[in-house]
Amino acid sequence: MHEQSKKREAAMRLQLRGTFDADAGAYHRGRPGYPARVYEILSERCGLGPGCHVLEVGPGTGQATGELLARGARIHAVELGGQIARQLRRAFLGKPLSIVEGDFDLVPIQPATYDLAVAATSLHWLDPCTAVPKIADALKPEGWLAAWWTAFGDPERPTAFRAHVERIHARHLPEKDRGIGHLPYALRIQDRVADLRAADRFGPVEVTTLRWEAVFNPAQIRQLFATFSYLLDLPAHRREMVLDKIAQAAESLGEAIVEPYVTTLFLTRRTI
Repeated sequence: MHEQSKKREAAMRLQLRGTFDADAGAYHRGRPGYPARVYEILSERCGLGPGCHVLEVGPGTGQATGELLARGARIHAVELGGQIARQLRRAFLGKPLSIVEGDFDLVPIQPATYDLAVAATSLHWLDPCTAVPKIADALKPEGWLAAWWTAFGDPERPTAFRAHVERIHARHLPEKDRGIGHLPYALRIQDRVADLRAADRFGPVEVTTLRWEAVFNPAQIRQLFATFSYLLDLPAHRREMVLDKIAQAAESLGEAIVEPYVTTLFLTRRTI
């Protein structure tokens, strides 16, 4: 990636990463989970199961946390948002889950402690040059790092709804519209691999691409888009206008909107 683009992304990351904490409940209701195959792979390749000690980086409201706990993991989570952390504690009261509130870069982490580190749609909010070495330090020798992201909309499977959304972006959010053909963050595979290898602490990166579908009604579509950071960052009146337009587009297509998604899972093992 061009150096100037990296600097822009870093500045945007610092600006946007705290936006989700304003309404943790809405975030939890709006976001879908992840494909079951993600957790099957973690069990098959990374030892996820009873007794597995997991460091979760940026758990959010627990879409992945619940699945990890259900498979017997013990989790230590670091969450930036205070409201989100409180909701997480309530949701998993009595479970083997400890939560520290704070910036992952600044929170002390016990070294050589964890079997598996998980970052579910969260690692992009951190600087990989500092976060990845810190994760490596936290892992036991040969411990695993699993990071994954979901692209909301599959570029290889265009839909009428996505065409509507692109037109809404172009007309009402020209400064945020990245144009047709822009490759989502989750699908810029070589960039993500480079991030994980930047510190030279991990071995080869295994990449798995999972294509799946989610079905929404128009109200759920609105809830989903209301969780996206580029909209949360807008003034309220402008955000509501765009969300109304997106919901209207969904309504024009019927009560069941089938959204094709892509989740990319990156696995790598600590070597040093």
